[in-house]
Amino acid sequence: MRRKLIAIVVVVLVALAGIFYVALKDTKQNVSASEPYASLIGKTLIVERQAVLARNLPQFKMFEDNFISEEANLYEGVEKIRTIKPGTSFAFTNAFHYRNAVSGVTHSVLIGKIMDQQSPVSFEYSWGSLHSICIEEPCDYWTFPLGFWQRTPDDRKYMINHDD
Repeated sequence: MRRKLIAIVVVVLVALAGIFYVALKDTKQNVSASEPYASLIGKTLIVERQAVLARNLPQFKMFEDNFISEEANLYEGVEKIRTIKPGTSFAFTNAFHYRNAVSGVTHSVLIGKIMDQQSPVSFEYSWGSLHSICIEEPCDYWTFPLGFWQRTPDDRKYMINHDD
């Protein structure tokens, strides 16, 4: 009887550990083939508005050691690497939806490489807002603000494919 009780306790603990692992792990979904990302991936793009390349703090890093920001004032402790001037060429290589397990917030992240006179540098760029709280239809869609490479904003709503 005692062995049976120990076995049940062990099974329950392993099941609970598995549930917590699944519930509390970060998820990364490659969305490079979905729009609007597919029309950007692998193409040489040109910076339209000045941006800043900075080193990611470990607690904020999702994919790459560096990120691009359009904000001139970076948060405290962030090391600015250089200013990315209009006319600089770069390319996006991948796009991901990254869900943080702790907060449950989903980020749209583009991974890219700057290709200027200096050595190529990889970066990540957070782009887009997920509208998942539904007050009125449509629900569960992404919108994308004007990116540092765009001349005109994209006002479309990109619906989430729940089959993924």
